[in-house]
Amino acid sequence: MSNQDLNRSMLSLLTNGFLLDCINKKDFINSICIEGGECTGTTTISKHIVEELRKINIPCEWTREPSEKCKKEFINKMTHDGSLMSPGEKTEYIIDIFMKDRKENQSKMDSSKLYICDRSIFSTIMYQSGILDKNSTIEDINNNFMLIKNYYDLYHIKMPKFIYILTSLPYKESKESTTDKEEFERRFNLRKKSLDVDGMDDIEKYLHVNNEYSKLTENIRTNIYTDLILRPIEHKQNLNLIVQQIKDEIIDVFYKK
Repeated sequence: MSNQDLNRSMLSLLTNGFLLDCINKKDFINSICIEGGECTGTTTISKHIVEELRKINIPCEWTREPSEKCKKEFINKMTHDGSLMSPGEKTEYIIDIFMKDRKENQSKMDSSKLYICDRSIFSTIMYQSGILDKNSTIEDINNNFMLIKNYYDLYHIKMPKFIYILTSLPYKESKESTTDKEEFERRFNLRKKSLDVDGMDDIEKYLHVNNEYSKLTENIRTNIYTDLILRPIEHKQNLNLIVQQIKDEIIDVFYKK
């Protein structure tokens, strides 16, 4: 078994344990989270769900993490002090600032509304656990995960009631895209152009993110959770069908008496 496979196994065990711990505490918030890797459609699908729910007069709001305020603070810190920080200091700072932002976001939520969140806990695990660094050790994975868990406890952050994980790229919108990689590159370049973001030129890096997202999802024991609804979705089908599927389940669980 390779070092990366050992790291994946460790991360899966830690994630399952963390989710079970949250369930035992029954510490949920009235929100639905759409998770997934880069260019998998989390933003598009989450916004469409809000639109569809509003059509039937269900009060809901769209939200995203991290907030723009948090991102600006993070970029400013990394620009001025990032080179002076050790890897451990940088990891702890990132987890701390993102968890504070999540807590602030949750504190503003109106209990009479349903919130559809574009990414949350699984993105934190993916980007802050160290799994994306091929030089990480099992000890690194464990230490980083414990930081995430400790900050969750410190700031009393609650878990979404529903978590949907998009495990693959959406259906192919372009007739020219014949493979998943070509479709990803097409979406990636459109996203880069529309957002005008620097530093988004390493497609292989983001393909690596998506691969690790899929590996983690494969090892999450979705069938053991009773109070938390966790759904992996391989959505190589029409986007509207995915939105309808999630909308119907939300209505069935939250609004049917």
